[in-house]
Amino acid sequence: MTYVVAWVTVKGCSTHWLMVEHQQRGWELPGGIIDVGETPAQAAMREVLEETSLTGSLVGLPLVHDGDGFVVHLEVDDKPTVQAWPSQDPAIRRVGWFTKPPEPLAWGLEELKEVSQRFGGPVIT
Repeated sequence: MTYVVAWVTVKGCSTHWLMVEHQQRGWELPGGIIDVGETPAQAAMREVLEETSLTGSLVGLPLVHDGDGFVVHLEVDDKPTVQAWPSQDPAIRRVGWFTKPPEPLAWGLEELKEVSQRFGGPVIT
């Protein structure tokens, strides 16, 4: 199985990025398994819609992350809010915009820093 995760930002704003709080794993970038016949970009857009109810457009080409999956940069026409909101996906507790990494993170801080740097996001400490 090949997976995709999405680095989601707001058009014209590189200070905030989108994360979802998985019921068991904690906060992570939205994403999931690429379905048969889907491109990484199509899968990222579908997963973001399912997990966050937001629609995004592709920015650049997918980045091969580690051989098992892809990282895709999407932009949305939205305004970052301070309040997290519930997801319609039963595996996702909440969705939110962030300027600093939330806790608990589902995967390493170094990976999040690498993705942010690769797509011109904020410096994450």
